[in-house]
Amino acid sequence: MESNFYSGKKVLVAGGTGLVGTALVELLLQRGAKVRAVSLDTSVSLPEGVEFFRLDLLGWEACLQACEDMDYVFQLACVKGGVGLGESQAARFLEGNLLVNFHMLKAARECEVEKYLYCSSIAVYPDVEIFREDEVWDKPPHPSNKYASWGKRISELQCEAYIGQYRYKTCITRPANIYGPHDDFDPTTAMVIPALISRICRGEDPLVV
Repeated sequence: MESNFYSGKKVLVAGGTGLVGTALVELLLQRGAKVRAVSLDTSVSLPEGVEFFRLDLLGWEACLQACEDMDYVFQLACVKGGVGLGESQAARFLEGNLLVNFHMLKAARECEVEKYLYCSSIAVYPDVEIFREDEVWDKPPHPSNKYASWGKRISELQCEAYIGQYRYKTCITRPANIYGPHDDFDPTTAMVIPALISRICRGEDPLVV
């Protein structure tokens, strides 16, 4: 981030209490931004000065409330979990990832937010050895995570549609296998890397991968 780019700007971090969100909130504060964080968490520990809204961003009115009077939006909110959950809760993963971005992007534009970043996922890529950005749509996503992946893909398409029709300033990131503080370390729901870390720390022996 440029040292003074966000100084005095009103910035919304949707999903601001999660793994990426907490780190981003701290960076934005260091750059002088006025930060609003939104999530479904009931117990949060955010730095002093952060405005916190507890909202369910699956709903349109909640997204309007979140985006009101903001200059920039970082849309990190999503439904995530391990591969097994993606299959057993297929509808929740597909609908959740679609609806959050559908309403958030529409609300951001209606609230005249200047710029919008959508946090997608490495899961949108097909089952290939080398990931290339311009080949995402060449094949379906990996079948092990297809419901969440299609939700993310369609959300990317929505961003492209807003650029094409409205010339609205959106951008997309695709994080790959991130982990760290504030992650989900429950082996029954976590992604692969934090699940393995948790099992190792609990002394699983032998460790079955």
